[in-house]
Amino acid sequence: MSLPYDPEAVWMKAKNFINRSFDALDDDDFPRAALWAANSLELLAGSTLCQINPLLVADPSDDGRSLMLAAGLPGDTTRYRSIPAKALFSRCARAFRPFNREEAMEIAAQRNAELHSGATPYSEIKDRQSWWERFWSNAETLLDHRGCSIEDFVGPGRSADVQAHLLRGKQNVRRRVDSLVEAADQRLALGIAPPKRLGIIPELDSYVECPVCGDAALLGGDDIEHSELVVDGDQDGIWGYELVQVEADCFQCENCGLMLEGWAYISAAGLPTTFEIERPYEPDDDYYLNE
Repeated sequence: MSLPYDPEAVWMKAKNFINRSFDALDDDDFPRAALWAANSLELLAGSTLCQINPLLVADPSDDGRSLMLAAGLPGDTTRYRSIPAKALFSRCARAFRPFNREEAMEIAAQRNAELHSGATPYSEIKDRQSWWERFWSNAETLLDHRGCSIEDFVGPGRSADVQAHLLRGKQNVRRRVDSLVEAADQRLALGIAPPKRLGIIPELDSYVECPVCGDAALLGGDDIEHSELVVDGDQDGIWGYELVQVEADCFQCENCGLMLEGWAYISAAGLPTTFEIERPYEPDDDYYLNE
């Protein structure tokens, strides 16, 4: 019997479910196809994290039982529990850029509503092509980080259909960025004030040149990719500084009003997808207690 956290076993189950999704599409049954695809995406995410370390998907809330099983200790594997989709997709977003947590969570929420309520979310989706574009964009990111191709996942007979969805999705991102840039440029030309709106408030930010107006604009993010402590010694209570590399996920220009949300849109606009900042470093209380 396969271990529940074995990355190959989870991978094979994800492949099985996506094949069931294609079978439903052959029957022109989108709700059933989307349901199987949503389950497949969660399994694909789990297999990709498990490939790094099974501990990344083990539920830590059962007094350590699942963590111990995932670590290789003997025990009853039928009692193993994995983390919920919200935590799973959050970890994938941190580990596998540009995986989109919000899109994946929307897919998971629709799946939950379909299974656990009287709602019929898939039947109410009008733009089914866009749904598949978002699904395959995130699946492709996971496959890339897993070291697999689309063909490895769906087989040679289905890969052309998937590639068509991916191409349309990338074209839509480019089209959306072009539209936002054109609107900002037009506001400048006509002297129209930018819209008064509050975008994402990032935890960390830096300033870059706006591609439309050339003013200094905010590039922000919440996820730290790398940090390095540079210690200069005690000076006015400051112990050097921390050099932090941040993944950019929002851009906002107050002058022309250009606003971009998401790594893919920032990249398509030709803006940096990461930035570095320095922030003061002060040792916590444990530092002094250990002196």
